[in-house]
Amino acid sequence: GSYQVQVVGANGCPSPLSEPYEYFAPLPLEGIVTATDSTICVGEVLQLFALGHQGTGSYSYSWTSAPPGFASNLPDPFVNPEETTLYTVEISDGSNTITLNIEIVVNPLAAQPSITVSGDSLISSSPVNNQWFFYGNPIDQATEQVFNPSLDGSYQVQVIDANGCPSALSEPYEYFVLSNSQPLSGKIQRTSFAPKAI
Repeated sequence: GSYQVQVVGANGCPSPLSEPYEYFAPLPLEGIVTATDSTICVGEVLQLFALGHQGTGSYSYSWTSAPPGFASNLPDPFVNPEETTLYTVEISDGSNTITLNIEIVVNPLAAQPSITVSGDSLISSSPVNNQWFFYGNPIDQATEQVFNPSLDGSYQVQVIDANGCPSALSEPYEYFVLSNSQPLSGKIQRTSFAPKAI
């Protein structure tokens, strides 16, 4: 509002009113806290964001976590939690402090699958959500439990669980087409024969 002051002298005579002074009381300190995602998989990195507003207009930030182990004075730190974690930020404007929380849910990775063989087929230990790889590169549309290779080489499989969290790639499985029926220990084999001359 608008304020003025007046002085009354010893003889009881008042002074003119001072020039008006417009005073606006600061609004209460408020803030928000967000993150790039509220649910992640183990190993993923996300960013936290805290923003103060109103109050005096000058803000400082102090982050902690539960379980403990994280601290930062940045308004927007990056974090890499290994388990579900509650992050707490204190926002201060020099006169008042508010405390805000945000929980980040951390899901475990899917279990690493393994590969077995039946005839000419490679079989994942997971019945669903498979992705087959050839020399570390995903094979287009190869997502079934059973995969029939058409090329010699190194094959792996990965599983994506219901939370969207990937497994580690399986141990590589070397697949070869053999020119004779000699077995190779631990490796799938197919036998091919040269045609007889007529």
